[in-house]
Amino acid sequence: MAEQEETAEYVVDDKRLDKLPADFYATRNYADFLIESIGENRSDGKPFLAYLSFTALHDPLHVPEPWLSEYRGKYNDGYEVLKTQRAAAAKERGLVPDSSAVPERHKMVEAWDSLSKEKQALEARGMEVYAGMVSNMDYHFGRVVKYLKDIGEYDNTIVIFLSDNGPNPYYSDEHPGNRGSKWYTQLDNSIENIGHPGFNYGYGIGWSSAGAGPLDYFKVTVGEGGIRTPMLIAGPGVKGGRQVDAFAYIWDIMPTILELADVPHTGKYQGRQVVEMRGKSLSGVLTGSTKTVYGAEEFIGGEMIDGKWMRQGDFKALSVAKPYGDANWCLYNVVDDPGETRDLAKEQPEKLKKLQAAWDSYAKDVDVVLSK
Repeated sequence: MAEQEETAEYVVDDKRLDKLPADFYATRNYADFLIESIGENRSDGKPFLAYLSFTALHDPLHVPEPWLSEYRGKYNDGYEVLKTQRAAAAKERGLVPDSSAVPERHKMVEAWDSLSKEKQALEARGMEVYAGMVSNMDYHFGRVVKYLKDIGEYDNTIVIFLSDNGPNPYYSDEHPGNRGSKWYTQLDNSIENIGHPGFNYGYGIGWSSAGAGPLDYFKVTVGEGGIRTPMLIAGPGVKGGRQVDAFAYIWDIMPTILELADVPHTGKYQGRQVVEMRGKSLSGVLTGSTKTVYGAEEFIGGEMIDGKWMRQGDFKALSVAKPYGDANWCLYNVVDDPGETRDLAKEQPEKLKKLQAAWDSYAKDVDVVLSK
């Protein structure tokens, strides 16, 4: 068993850093680096592309003050109450239909009232720290935006903000190699130390389910709670102040950036053939000239750790892998039922078969490798 956790390697200009500042905090330092980099190259007369990939909000949950104490007592009512509140807020903001049902508590989530007072206190504190990390990330992202405004480049910059997946269901000891390892047992995982260096904690499946609000499941699954995330886009050519409900996929970002920046996609790079882009530009929905990105007959699908999904129009077929699901194929209308609460597989078997066949074709096309 490992005596110490594998630590991240930090690299600048292809050189590994042997030492980090004593007060290093990734979220702040990433933002600092980006601001400094933009400033250093302002006079070259060239546009810039910046990819600010925060490691927050991944566990372990660490955050400095004042964010560490910002949400004290906020989550004492538990994750079931929070999920209900967030589902209601999503309806109020028009993010999901008023008629959509809220998913039932996942089979692997213990009822909050069944937990001991000590366990409830630890769980609540974990969520408090997680929320503090969200606020801290928002603050430092805001610093980058403010800097762009200060130097007069904000109105000339396209900003795209999104998450890579839904909430993480793991406790830290569920990550491979952690539980029972020598380094893990040396940590101070007391409730008093949560959020500080030397504490390794992930907030677990209860809060991840709550964080998904009106959606079902979470990260590592192909449920809407695992793969559906919001995306914010601002900048020249974007009609702002609107909520756009059109379905889009991660592979649409590259063609969008290229079109908005008026950069052609090259067929070759350094003498090698470049694979053709699969996605579509979102420019139409961003300018308001169109309402959708994909036609009602087009298929878009993917996979996640043996989970499978395929969407066509309003319908989505999915198979959630074990242990979180039963690996059976289900069918949902995710526009009317984003929480995936009403399986239509028996009502519309031909629709399901059509989507399954489309997934098989996709898997063959991109060489999907499943563990089973």
